[in-house]
Amino acid sequence: MAHIARHDDIRVQNRQSVIEAVRVGDIASRTDVSNVTGLSASTVSAITSDLLSEGVLIQAADDAVDEMNSSGSGRQKKAIDNKQTSRKI
Repeated sequence: MAHIARHDDIRVQNRQSVIEAVRVGDIASRTDVSNVTGLSASTVSAITSDLLSEGVLIQAADDAVDEMNSSGSGRQKKAIDNKQTSRKI
């Protein structure tokens, strides 16, 4: 019998993929997360918005954002960070 993934299962898996990508990379942009996970930009944006509002992720400090945006032109990236890593001293 074939296993059929439910929508809820896929959503949980995608959320875990985003959290893991940010955790491993410490600080990332949504574009970076999309590239690493293979999820679409709109999916990553929706998931990170949810995770930010739930307090699982935080918007990274301004110096991290400046460093990310120092190379290149175009739309500025907004860095996201794992809430646990941001508490490191």
